[in-house]
Amino acid sequence: MLDKVSEEQVIKSYCRICYGSCGVLVHVKDDTVVKIEPYPESPISHGTMCSKGLATLQLAYHPDRVLYPLKQAGKKERAN
Repeated sequence: MLDKVSEEQVIKSYCRICYGSCGVLVHVKDDTVVKIEPYPESPISHGTMCSKGLATLQLAYHPDRVLYPLKQAGKKERAN
């Protein structure tokens, strides 16, 4: 049986990390986002993205990201 070779899809979308709603091209392979780049023909952002939008892959896939709510260790200090 032949192995299914997955192709990379490019999906036009908008970044919603900040208020700008920049146009983006999202590259998806095997149900995983592999690249996010500015969409040059976007009427809103005209092919630019902010640093937050460019770091979206790290937010989603970085090995050190928070995966679950953290518990507070020790006594909670009261602010004066």
